[in-house]
Amino acid sequence: MKKVLILGETGNLSNALNEGHQNVELIPRHQYLDWIHNPENFSIFFKAGNNSYDAVDIVNCAGIIDPRQSQLEIDRINYTLPLFLSEQSQLLDFRLITFGTIMENIESYCQSNPYLMSKHRFFRAFSGNQDWVKKNVHIQMHTHYGGRKIQPRMFLGQIFDSIKNRREFEMSQGNQIREYHHLEDDVRVIYGIMEREYSGVKSISHGEPIMLMELAYEIFTYFNAENLLHIAKLPSVESDNDSVIFHQEEHVLGYKFRPILPNVFNWFENLGLSRW
Repeated sequence: MKKVLILGETGNLSNALNEGHQNVELIPRHQYLDWIHNPENFSIFFKAGNNSYDAVDIVNCAGIIDPRQSQLEIDRINYTLPLFLSEQSQLLDFRLITFGTIMENIESYCQSNPYLMSKHRFFRAFSGNQDWVKKNVHIQMHTHYGGRKIQPRMFLGQIFDSIKNRREFEMSQGNQIREYHHLEDDVRVIYGIMEREYSGVKSISHGEPIMLMELAYEIFTYFNAENLLHIAKLPSVESDNDSVIFHQEEHVLGYKFRPILPNVFNWFENLGLSRW
């Protein structure tokens, strides 16, 4: 029997991975932060609580996505913590599942903010260590929607706030393309990757991106708030992705992904947003 330890107990991803699954334990923030500074506490915890299981997977859902946080704190959670866990996976013989962003593959864009830089640093460290690549799995994901709460600093979170509070919404020209995935769709793929014992770097792509301009226009129009939307009022990031399409890999084939627009509309309404 396998035990699954999930780092993080408040995020959308950790809660979605926890729902409906047995032998799962959520690890709170104060505990996994202590492990970085006191590795012996992690060793004691791991050996004491998991002896009755055949194998243990540790799923690192801890992460900071807000680039306004200090560089030190972003690096501590997004780089130092998964690095520590990767090293421990070799010493204590568990499999580690870490999460990154698909944008790690576009190095020039990763220089645009501290969050992306920290994720790219760990991606490079993981990819360069063949022991980690053979034992563990690093899953690169696109942007999520769905879940219990909305991230206020993310693009959809800013749109939600604009419509809810009737604030003007200024954006760039919006030629960037992004894939948006319903959280529950990706959770199914993640558990499939874990159950089939994949290792190395795996991405979850459905290959159907949308331009941010189109996404914003359709949402504001649906909620009868298009007068709030102002496109091309902000500068674009030159290194942003406006052409690269990520296609489905073998481990994703057979999974169905929900169409973004009607499901984002529904999610916003479930979170309390009403059409004007």
